[in-house]
Amino acid sequence: SSSADGAGAASAGAKHGGVWEDLPTADRAKRERAFADKSTKLRSPLFFINPTRISIRNLGKHVNEAALKKLAFRALQTGLEQKLVTPKDAVAHWRAKGDLAHS
Repeated sequence: SSSADGAGAASAGAKHGGVWEDLPTADRAKRERAFADKSTKLRSPLFFINPTRISIRNLGKHVNEAALKKLAFRALQTGLEQKLVTPKDAVAHWRAKGDLAHS
């Protein structure tokens, strides 16, 4: 991968509280490849990237469905508190998935 990819991955890690220099070399390489792949897909007209879809990677094997739901609920709460989403957004999403009847 190019140094530009590494710089992007490093800044992405730093933005989310990660310390790029402390990561093992193999982990850095994996993150750089993932960042490069994401960048390629974002530029390609063949891919649609949903800006509101969450991607969860490298979950510990101890994280079960209940724990993941709890994490997702906390993330929704944080998004609402920080005004990143509104309750109307959440309801529209649940309706689109068929999880909520239209009223």
